[in-house]
Amino acid sequence: MVLGAPAVAAADEPTAGKADGPFVPLSSLGCSGCHPKQYSQWSVSLHAQAHTEPIYNIYFIKASQQSKKKLETFCGACHTPLGVRSGQIPYKKALEKVTDTQVDPVSTEGVQCDFCHTITGHTMVGNSGFVGAASDTMLGPIKDPKPVTHRARHAPHLRGAEYCGTCHQVTHPGNGIKLETTYEEWKKGPYAAAGVVCQDCHMSRAIPAGDGTPAGIKPPVKDPGKAAVMGPRRPHISDHRFVGPNVMFTASQGAEGARLREAGIALLRRAGRLEIGEPVPGKAGVVLPVRVTNVGAGHNLPTGVTEIREMWLEVTVKDRRGKVVLRSGDLDASGNIKPGAVVYRTEVHDAQGRDTTLFWNTVKKARDYRIPPLATVTERYPLPAGARGAVTVEARLLYRSVSPRGLAEAGVPPGTVKVPVISMAEARRTIRLR
Repeated sequence: MVLGAPAVAAADEPTAGKADGPFVPLSSLGCSGCHPKQYSQWSVSLHAQAHTEPIYNIYFIKASQQSKKKLETFCGACHTPLGVRSGQIPYKKALEKVTDTQVDPVSTEGVQCDFCHTITGHTMVGNSGFVGAASDTMLGPIKDPKPVTHRARHAPHLRGAEYCGTCHQVTHPGNGIKLETTYEEWKKGPYAAAGVVCQDCHMSRAIPAGDGTPAGIKPPVKDPGKAAVMGPRRPHISDHRFVGPNVMFTASQGAEGARLREAGIALLRRAGRLEIGEPVPGKAGVVLPVRVTNVGAGHNLPTGVTEIREMWLEVTVKDRRGKVVLRSGDLDASGNIKPGAVVYRTEVHDAQGRDTTLFWNTVKKARDYRIPPLATVTERYPLPAGARGAVTVEARLLYRSVSPRGLAEAGVPPGTVKVPVISMAEARRTIRLR
């Protein structure tokens, strides 16, 4: 965390880092009078819940305990940056329960307005490498701001992927293993080459899915409106819900939360495509190919802390009488994916060689099987020897933010949260086997 250090200007922000007045963090509620739409959207976002979301808090406490408090600042720098900047983190006492992680009300707002709109640049992309200077001037992407109650200045870097990458690229602070590579995945891929950045997908109403080629990457849908109630009408106003795949905590957040849930599911459903291919000869019968394409995400599918997240294929094949002749990707009684399924995630091992979701204990990245932007992978399912006649194949690409195994490993009490399984794509086909 480098807030308060001498600012390093972004390349396109030559005046970044020049303090122009006293800085007292303002509650985001104070922004709502002039920016009610943005506040309403932000208030249901995971940015607003970055330091209060229950699963994060439980993981945070375990990380603190197992690292003897060394990781509190590392994690808090992105989840409650003002909590770190104000010196409340690291905590004075050992953390034992969720209430021990409390910070002052403004810092509890997580990734909030006054923090984001005073970031002036970065020293590095990743590991909270952002820089903020004391300022009473709000920075934003609008070229000709017309503020009334505060000063404002155009800051093009707020429309850059590096701005997001300062937190959405995480390297293990002890051994340098890359744990979260969302920015890097984008940077190396076709979306970066086409000039499509994070904000185009996650701060716009929608971005049409690509058609499988770089030429199919289209610009975002514009959302005209006003940045402030007294301001002029603009051709596009950013969506401050920061729409993403985690929809676990929207049910109790009213109409705005319901809209965020709908948008998050729609984002997932635009990301993947399934195709059931023609059977091909195998060693002991026929093999059924199922192709999965990342058609709508500018980073790998899935992305983020994929040591925890799961995306997988569920495939069921039935004969003409409805008897199941093949099933893969279904869940056991505990809700975990049964062995043998195709799962897209990052597998990391701890010092004992165990696959773990406690990613701070990583000593080795054992496997990283995910789908890059616009890439297709083909999974092959051998059908039982002797399968004949017409069979019906049903395939689903499924996603969830955290597995029951992960919740148990972190010590999340049963019933704390219901993790939805979301169907990203489906395909169905009847095939006649010879």
